[in-house]
Amino acid sequence: MVDSPYGELIRREIVMRIKKRTTMKFCTNCGEQLDEEASFCTNCGQPVDDTEPGDALAGDPALGETIIRGSDDPQSLPAIDMPEEAPAQAAPTVSMTPVAPQPRQTVPAAGSVAPQSQPQPGQPAAPGADGGNGPKKKNLPLIIIAAVIVAALLICGGIVYAYNAGAFSNDGDQGNEPTATATVTKTATPTPTKSSSSPTPSQTATTKAAPALDSAKLDAIVNKYSASNSAVAVVPVNGAQAYYSQQANSKYVASGLYLPVYLEAHGTGNSTAASYADAMMKTMSNEYGNSAISAMGGRSSLNSWLSSQGYTNTDFERDFGDVSASSAGYENYTSAADAAKMLVATEQAGGTGLMAYSLASEGVSAPAGTSINGHRGQGIKNAYNFFIVMKSSKGAVGVAVMTQNQGRSVAVQMANDILAEVNAELLK
Repeated sequence: MVDSPYGELIRREIVMRIKKRTTMKFCTNCGEQLDEEASFCTNCGQPVDDTEPGDALAGDPALGETIIRGSDDPQSLPAIDMPEEAPAQAAPTVSMTPVAPQPRQTVPAAGSVAPQSQPQPGQPAAPGADGGNGPKKKNLPLIIIAAVIVAALLICGGIVYAYNAGAFSNDGDQGNEPTATATVTKTATPTPTKSSSSPTPSQTATTKAAPALDSAKLDAIVNKYSASNSAVAVVPVNGAQAYYSQQANSKYVASGLYLPVYLEAHGTGNSTAASYADAMMKTMSNEYGNSAISAMGGRSSLNSWLSSQGYTNTDFERDFGDVSASSAGYENYTSAADAAKMLVATEQAGGTGLMAYSLASEGVSAPAGTSINGHRGQGIKNAYNFFIVMKSSKGAVGVAVMTQNQGRSVAVQMANDILAEVNAELLK
């Protein structure tokens, strides 16, 4: 093999590789190739030994034997069969190449690792080159794991950020809801104010338009005749304001007042008493009146009923037409206010039509557009009374005119003047 051209080429290759190895520096700890002037390994941090590479190779008997003997020594040929053994010695290092499939590597962090040159096919890998690639290939799995962890952290961080952003967006939307509700409340507020204020003018107009009695004018009529010996009361059936003269609540002799008997008889439901009372109202008969009182239990029952109804100024001390009792000091009394209220109650009970006495025969006339129904009474103390219900299309009123010591003519004239004024104020 020494004399063959292939043997010479193999020998030269070995010599060149040995020279190259002697001029390169490698870390004694991790095998990383070092710069000639480096004082420590940049891969593992191991301090660099200053021993010359040639000194380290001097202790290698195989290499030394080859250099000393030279290429002309035929006995050195057995040691030059190393090209066939060199791949076997480098096999442990070369066998690591499947561990790191560099062509499929896509991790950005691996960009700091310089791509390794692959040995040419058919050429044995140099021992120095294999020693330099070993540590980098061992670090490659760590780099891949670190890159995977970083990528996982980035993905998780993105998911958390997106979730929080969505939660804040939802909170913002919910925060807008009270604003819309408040707006609806503000817009609805003026509506009740407008509706509540609008009826005020119409209510005021209704109050002003309602008719009312003029007390001053009515007082002037009463005072023209006698303020101390006459009593007048005017009570509208519809409950409007009433008029009471100065003596309206004073007790006067109740001549011609049959109304209490009628009201109690019909109020208690005593049919016998009611029959007598109706006949009494039509004819002003004292006999029918006394029969009705007896049917209800006597004067004590009548007086109890009057008190229970609030007619506190009315009481009966004798029968109708009992002159002897009257002479003895027993008398029936009432007030103009009580009598006018009884007239309203009689109208409401439907008994006004029973008062069929002709007031015109006494000289009392109904104002134009009205009708009048009533009774008149004449008795002790020169009493002269008129109890009248006057009606028109506008309503009805009860009018009580009571006099004492005035005579018939004064009572009639006063009654006519009161009826005319009341009609002008309420019923026209």
